[in-house]
Amino acid sequence: MAPENPLTLRVQANRLWQQIFRHGIVKTSNDFGLQGSLPTHPELLDYLAVDFRESGWDIKRAMKNIVMSATYRQSSKHREDLEDIDTENKLLARSPRYRLPAELIRDNALAASGLLNDKIGDPSVKIYQPEIWREESSFNLLANYGVYIRHTGDKLFRWGLYTFWRQSVPPAQMLVFEAPNREACVSKRESTNTPLRAFVLMNDETCLEFSRKLAERLFSDINGTWE
Repeated sequence: MAPENPLTLRVQANRLWQQIFRHGIVKTSNDFGLQGSLPTHPELLDYLAVDFRESGWDIKRAMKNIVMSATYRQSSKHREDLEDIDTENKLLARSPRYRLPAELIRDNALAASGLLNDKIGDPSVKIYQPEIWREESSFNLLANYGVYIRHTGDKLFRWGLYTFWRQSVPPAQMLVFEAPNREACVSKRESTNTPLRAFVLMNDETCLEFSRKLAERLFSDINGTWE
């Protein structure tokens, strides 16, 4: 990439910022052209882009750089003095509240319970899924995936990144928490409210597994303290 055309670096730096703060420095993360929004903090965007290039496109370093910033670590408490000045918090005078993406909700819960299998690499794994996955009439039995057969053991608790996806029937838990269905690329995930999420957290087999394990850990710690 030519140094005089840093567009790719700015776009990627903006997407990393959006991943953490929900909105990018350029709000239209899919459009940096004349029809897109102007950056709220152009100097900051340039700094992140240059640092990203000089670090050899190190995403882990870029993410660490953002989360260790004063902006990320400041309070999310609502400030009345900003109601008229910056209603959308574009100037980042406080830390915005944000939700974890679908994959991280599951990973976070598994990590808290001690069930998370943090192995890196290897093929996708078939986790707990609704019954429709096992009897879907549209499946092509001659295809290489055949009938959905759930894995067993600690494979069920690998990172959400390794979850097996079938385009015709995506993982139900992921879709409820706004994960894209992967039929097309998206530049930003939607953020909506639905009571279905509460039902997933109360009834999904993975949620029941980590709830049981977390309770065991908590009661074990309590009993150990009493003894």
